[in-house]
Amino acid sequence: KKKDYITLSIDNIMQIDYDEVSKYLPGNIISLGFDVDYPPMYSSNYVGDRLVQQFQLESVYAKGSFGLDLSIGIVNFFYSYIQNQTFHNIINDLGISLDNTIYIYTDFYSLFHMQDYDYDEYKSIMSFLYDDDITPEERKEANESFDRTVDKKIKDAINKMKKYTKVKDSIELFDIVSFLSDDEKNYGILCYLCNSKSIYINDLSIIKDDNKISIIGMSTGEKTLLLRLFYILSRVRDNSIIILEEPETHLNYVWIRQLIPILITLLEGYDIHLLISSHSQTFINMLFKSQILLIDNNNISNPCINTFMANESVINHMLFSHDTNYNIIENNLIKQIKECNNKDDLLLLLKEIGESLFRFLIYKEYKDFSNGDELTNVENYKQ
Repeated sequence: KKKDYITLSIDNIMQIDYDEVSKYLPGNIISLGFDVDYPPMYSSNYVGDRLVQQFQLESVYAKGSFGLDLSIGIVNFFYSYIQNQTFHNIINDLGISLDNTIYIYTDFYSLFHMQDYDYDEYKSIMSFLYDDDITPEERKEANESFDRTVDKKIKDAINKMKKYTKVKDSIELFDIVSFLSDDEKNYGILCYLCNSKSIYINDLSIIKDDNKISIIGMSTGEKTLLLRLFYILSRVRDNSIIILEEPETHLNYVWIRQLIPILITLLEGYDIHLLISSHSQTFINMLFKSQILLIDNNNISNPCINTFMANESVINHMLFSHDTNYNIIENNLIKQIKECNNKDDLLLLLKEIGESLFRFLIYKEYKDFSNGDELTNVENYKQ
């Protein structure tokens, strides 16, 4: 966009001022994809008031769960797991449950609640507090100094959280499930601490086959999906567009089947739009054709079939099959069928083939052979 109008090279198209269309644009854009980062630098003539919030999936492959500020998203995820029985059941249907405890990184030295205070003195006090060799009098004095520096609301919140914290193998674990379940106000406390940058939550664990697995130990599919959900839940608000690129990547059939229910259940309270790209028949099977746009070169259309709960092989054939040529393995199978000169050979072949068009063709050959009819030309049965 230049100073006043968008420059278009096409004749007879009205130029539109940004101010004229800005009221129709989404208030929030969240993009989660595999592409390169959304450009951090904009040209000198860039004008706009809504920047894309981009979550790069490439970082998920190389890193663990740390380094991303997903605190609010994780809190909201746990809150939905506790408050929404439907979502709770969906998680359990995936064959997992959420572990009650999480690790929390605390940072009480924040300009949000500690102003005009010397950081070196603060560090000295905090290291002193964790020194096992100090006397009770010294610890009391250090605590009193700490109490003077921390905002009362932060201090009260932290003290309340301490009641739900236990030490295991010298590591403090916070029972977030019990904390959120015991008092409705506790959700607001956690949100306040996260928003004030007083605490950071960058990890959780699932229970799978009686094993406790943190994010860094999860499969790529599990990790990617959860981090995407945390990112969305930490930034979503009304009038948002959420762009998801192939959320089915690295997920098994069971998890793909639950993608739409998960998104609907987690985001049902927001006025938003989801724009999702997918090549998965299993994912498309959960959508009505009116919710699907097929993009083929420059053509955009709805599917010609009813996709909701449709047979996935039909979806594949109608929406994805542009080339009906058989591959080398299929051609070898056709050759074997044609070269069978007795019923026994056909029967042996039939027992090795799963339910498919090829099984039907072999069976038809077998019946024709038994009845003395002319054998079927299997090459005419291309899908």
